[in-house]
Amino acid sequence: SAQALGTARRLLHKFEFPTNRWDQRISVLSGGEKRRLQLLSVLSKNPNFLILDEPSVDLDLPTIQALEAYLTEEFRGVLLVVSHDRFFADKVADHLFVFQGNGEIKDFQGTLSEYATALISLEEGGRSDDAINKKADHRDERAKRNEERNAIRRAKKDMDNLERSIE
Repeated sequence: SAQALGTARRLLHKFEFPTNRWDQRISVLSGGEKRRLQLLSVLSKNPNFLILDEPSVDLDLPTIQALEAYLTEEFRGVLLVVSHDRFFADKVADHLFVFQGNGEIKDFQGTLSEYATALISLEEGGRSDDAINKKADHRDERAKRNEERNAIRRAKKDMDNLERSIE
C-alpha cells in the first residue's frame, strides 16, 4: 500500500540508508546494512511492544543514534531494553527495573545515571532527600540537553526541506 511504502521510505531515510542501495538485492548488502535492514523491517510493522537486547553491541554509531531518535521521537509503545550502555539507556528509558539478585527487583522512576547518582549518595551516607535533589537536578540537565538536541534536529530538518524546495 502507499502508506506502507511511505513508512518504508521514511525509515530508510531516518536510518541513513543510501537511496542507491534501496533497489539492490539483500545478498549484496554489507553486514551492517543487513542488520540495519532487519531492524527497519521490525520497526516498519509499527510494533506496540519492542524488546531490545544489547542493541548497541551489534549496531554502528549512526544506526544507534538513529534508533535513539526513533525511540524518543516516534515510538509510541512499551520498550524493554536490556543494556549495559548507560548513554543509550539514559536516552531511551526513564523507568528502570533493576535486578538485584535473589529474585529481588527494584522499581526506579528515572534514568540509569539518576539511579547511579542515587546509589552513590546513599552509599556515602547521604540522606534520601539529597539523592532526590540530585535526581531532580540531573533530570533538569537531561531535559535541557534533549531540548537543545531537538532544536538542532528541527533546524536540520527545516534546512533539508528548504534545500528540497529550492531544487
